[in-house]
Amino acid sequence: MRALFEAEGLLPSIGVTTGPAFCGVIGSRRRREYSMIGDVVNLAARLMVASQGGLLCDQATHDCVLGCHDFDGPPLALRLKGKAELIP
Repeated sequence: MRALFEAEGLLPSIGVTTGPAFCGVIGSRRRREYSMIGDVVNLAARLMVASQGGLLCDQATHDCVLGCHDFDGPPLALRLKGKAELIP
């Protein structure tokens, strides 16, 4: 996905997280919308901002794909908006 953006001259910022989230329609008959709600959704958005044109993932995602994917550089611990603790 990242290569497709770069081929178009775009520099995507990507945050990837793993965990439970609600994905579906919320609201009433009068007003409905599709939404994704959960801490992992917010964390992915925070990682996206912190990536500044790169790709960052959370520890859970790292652990799930370790051995299937190579990671660049050492693991980071970031201070992210809305989080009291450093996020690995």
